[in-house]
Amino acid sequence: MAAIQDLLADKLAETLDSAARCADAATSENYDRLEFGLHELEELAARVCGSHQNWRPLVAKLRGGAALTPEEIASLRALVVGDAEAFLKYDQEHDRATAELDQLIDRIRQIEAAELTPESVMQLRVLCQDAHGPLAAAAHYLDGKERIQRFDAATQGNIDRDAAHLLAGMIEDMLR
Repeated sequence: MAAIQDLLADKLAETLDSAARCADAATSENYDRLEFGLHELEELAARVCGSHQNWRPLVAKLRGGAALTPEEIASLRALVVGDAEAFLKYDQEHDRATAELDQLIDRIRQIEAAELTPESVMQLRVLCQDAHGPLAAAAHYLDGKERIQRFDAATQGNIDRDAAHLLAGMIEDMLR
């Protein structure tokens, strides 16, 4: 486990160096490098999170139909929806994204109400491109919220056999 944490620390330093290069020189190449570094950093962080506990006994209990203790449910929750819970703490970001998206949609409505000209069609194209960012942020937030709700519903009381097998499979997939 120490080796993967060292790898994570190295990737973290490398990614922060990439971010500093972006601040020094805003080029598409620097931002592409930062995007790639952030993606790798995210994957390594997920591996480190998964490596902190031996999940095999929990998977065996889920597959065998045994009841989980409250501590095991908490561990399962941290693994399955912990990232979503952390993300939801940034509720201001969701509000900002939906407000920005609303403004862009209003501007698109204005184009619809006017005569379509080559200039307005180009503006429409740009507005649609600009909407991708806040739309993705809003959808990501709602996906996390809904994933937590589904997890809570699936783990209320006794976990049924299908949900237990689904959760076991999710854990195995996450830790590969």
